[in-house]
Amino acid sequence: MKVKALMAKFILDEEQVQIQNGKFVYKDVIFLDNPEQYPELVVGIENRHKTFVAQSHFRGRDRGNDFYVLVFQLTDLENDDDPGYFTIKYSPKKEVLEKEVNYDEKRQIFFDQPKLKMGRDKKWTYSNSLDKAVFGSVNAGVFYFNVYKKGSTTPVSPDFYKVCILPSSLSFENYQEMLNDILNIRRELIMEHNSSKQSIQLMWRHAIEDIEKTVAQIHGPLLRINQHPKTKIEEAIMKVPIRSIKKFNSKTVMNLLLNEGNVKSISSQPSESTDIYENQMIYFALAELKSYLEDSKTYIYQKSLRKKLEIDDQVRQLAKQHGVNNLTDLEVQISDSTTNPFFKVNYCRNMFKNLRPQITEDETIEVIFQIAKYSQNFIPKMSFIHNQLMTTINGSQFDIVNRVFPLDFMFHNQKLEYCIMEENRRVVHIKGRKVDLKLITADHRQHVFLLYKLFELNNQSVMNIHAVVKKNSIQDADPLRGNQAKNRNGEYYPDTYEYPISIIELKSINGLEVPKAITQSDLESWFNQYGVWEFKEEIRKQINSLNTKQIQTNNQVEEIKACNEKVRKLIDKLDGYLQLPFLLGVTKKKSRWKLTQIFTNDKNYSVVWKSLRELNKKYAFTSDFKETDFIVKKTDELYEYWILIQILKIFHDTGWKTTTGRSFKDVIDQFLDGRRMEKAKAGNLEGFRIKMEHNGKKQTNHLYKDGFVDIEKLEVIIHFNEYIAGKKPDYAFELTVFAGEGYQQRRITKWFYLDAKYRNYQEQSSLYGWFHDINTVAIDHYLNYFHAHDHPSHASFLIHPDVDNRYQFFGGYLNHTMAQNFHRVDQLFDRNPRQSFGSISCIPGQIRNLKAYVKMMIEYHFVEQKTPFICWECGSTDTDIQHRVIPGSQNIKFHISCHSCGEFWVRTHCDRNGHKLVKHLRDNYHKEEFEHYPWYVKCPVCDFPDS
Repeated sequence: MKVKALMAKFILDEEQVQIQNGKFVYKDVIFLDNPEQYPELVVGIENRHKTFVAQSHFRGRDRGNDFYVLVFQLTDLENDDDPGYFTIKYSPKKEVLEKEVNYDEKRQIFFDQPKLKMGRDKKWTYSNSLDKAVFGSVNAGVFYFNVYKKGSTTPVSPDFYKVCILPSSLSFENYQEMLNDILNIRRELIMEHNSSKQSIQLMWRHAIEDIEKTVAQIHGPLLRINQHPKTKIEEAIMKVPIRSIKKFNSKTVMNLLLNEGNVKSISSQPSESTDIYENQMIYFALAELKSYLEDSKTYIYQKSLRKKLEIDDQVRQLAKQHGVNNLTDLEVQISDSTTNPFFKVNYCRNMFKNLRPQITEDETIEVIFQIAKYSQNFIPKMSFIHNQLMTTINGSQFDIVNRVFPLDFMFHNQKLEYCIMEENRRVVHIKGRKVDLKLITADHRQHVFLLYKLFELNNQSVMNIHAVVKKNSIQDADPLRGNQAKNRNGEYYPDTYEYPISIIELKSINGLEVPKAITQSDLESWFNQYGVWEFKEEIRKQINSLNTKQIQTNNQVEEIKACNEKVRKLIDKLDGYLQLPFLLGVTKKKSRWKLTQIFTNDKNYSVVWKSLRELNKKYAFTSDFKETDFIVKKTDELYEYWILIQILKIFHDTGWKTTTGRSFKDVIDQFLDGRRMEKAKAGNLEGFRIKMEHNGKKQTNHLYKDGFVDIEKLEVIIHFNEYIAGKKPDYAFELTVFAGEGYQQRRITKWFYLDAKYRNYQEQSSLYGWFHDINTVAIDHYLNYFHAHDHPSHASFLIHPDVDNRYQFFGGYLNHTMAQNFHRVDQLFDRNPRQSFGSISCIPGQIRNLKAYVKMMIEYHFVEQKTPFICWECGSTDTDIQHRVIPGSQNIKFHISCHSCGEFWVRTHCDRNGHKLVKHLRDNYHKEEFEHYPWYVKCPVCDFPDS
């Protein structure tokens, strides 16, 4: 008897399901054709393991609500048995009571009946709820089942069948990558331990030198062993000439009597065999060392190459943004901008070629709004940002005598207004004064037309501007209203608000549409007067940073290439040793290190044993931990463990050291031990915690009161699946900064939470499910709950494997849609998250979001304690801090460069309200106004851009 697995789609009989109030009734079953074409499915018996692999929510190449589930057939039955004489029972764990599955007599399939739920449209559909889930449909994990004859309690087969259901949000390849990631991180930690934590190329070179030394030590002994190997005597039954038989026994005599006249007889003959433990162990160790070199060579080269390609991509991006071919040309361009009188026109002409239309992600509204013009005491500013052109007008120069702004939302004591086109021109009165106007579009004609009309109109006049603009508020009554206005002392004006106008399409001014006849030369003329190249100093330091990183990564790749040439020669040598005659006949199997009489007393065997054993103690190249051993064990937990190890790796790589009894490697080993079935309880990391410290940054020079650095140390306790105040988050971070010294030292502790979700939101539940998860878990379950209990949360996020950008949110200022769908956070006085809740993705090869989340915890949420003055890219405290006074402001921004890795970043403030911000060259957790352009980020408190 064999068990065959199929993927089946049950077509519901919707009428009967509705009549019978949600009872599972189906009218047809469709089987998936050619399941072998799907790499995520292994629906047959795998090797000698009775294991079936499938995916939850598996839809094949279809789309929609229906999905395939795992079903089984019994084949090759004896004596023409009917499958209906058997039952299949399963359990999620071997020791749990079994549940009997259903049987379809017509199609002769066994299946676990899917559960149904009533949807928002009042129709019954498959339930995604895990507490109602069945194996093979929505519930990921490992299940065990067996086949019984009806009426029997003894299974047909003594061994369990295993079903491995992978979450649909992760592919089978992703699981393999996650396990390889864990094994490679372990290998790297071991190398690091042997080389005092140097760069990866130096660690690899050190390991190769150790291996070369060992190979040289065993070369002579192996050749001498090959000449005179230790053997054992084996009795072999064979036909031999009668004259060659030296000793007759009863079997030989009987054979001669029965086969009289034969010149050959069957005889037991002794022979020497090298297939002894010692030779098996040598073969196993050499083969494992070869495999270790091959795997490490690939991993280390790919890791360094990936880093190099990332930097190369950043260089190409930066050059492209400014219309040049390379960073050298960009440096020349920056230098030219201060000396060449024709620079602006030439720059405008060059950047004009890069203009491209762009679709905004922000909520927009079409309006006609009014602006009063009292004078020309405003200076427009035009700038190219990547493939967009931006014109900004800030009419903030208040006329004390006439009590007006040059551009005002009030005209002769009468409040101006705007009308909303989609609502039959509903009129809204503007409760504000000062005009902040911004036009962002690639259509140069709109910019020229706006400036022309602003300067053409007489003073003491009103402009009616018809445009598509970004919403500022979720208030339907007044969607353009921003924050409440403040005076210079920070006091709020009563019933007065800011109305920042961000235009993405200008349609007309005072009834006149944008002229089609406006040319590029018209733009050049205006840009020559009002054009600016912003953030030149930041861009110059960005160039320096990228140049430094390019040199570092190029050198690293070349050094690793040179090392790998030595590795190739070592592999060739090991191949040669494995072909030695005394090793060819040994049994190829996993062997354990044990000291024997031969390894002790034979000089050559002793040298080989000691040399390989010592090398193995240093590099653990014969480790039991192999990807193939774990791929079908506890898949429902693997993603959580992998995330934990990535978190520890990020902290480890940024200068944090463990201060508890166990090391980072110990955590991995405990996890790996628990992946093996025979030690299922050994690797349980439930309730695990690890404590790590960073030595902080002390600096005696005074960088104005906002920049003085004095961090004694930082401490983090990472909790994994541990109960905290009655809740059990997947990950909790208890982060403490010790600032100041002696009696002046302050200890500031903040808590952060992260919860893993197996979701492919686009296929499973789209935005509705995403909002639901953030609301119920991140906001209600952790932020609001812990606010009322101990350990109040400063940030609570989800982490999931869906890399679609729609499901990434670092908790910036809420747009209209988000504000309507997210629950309120109890401790915040308005609806803006201030990077306190959100959702990020993380899968193998794409962990930058997780790195950004860790940076955000340490930098942004401890910005008052000056943590941004430490490099959280590499962990170095050797940073150069330069303060810059922001023009037109009393605020200071800081340019920070790392002397160790070349990283450059900026600690600054938003333009309007002085809220603190941190900007990075890539992976900003503050929202970038323009994709891949780090210098314009949105404030998470008030949505204004940075200074």
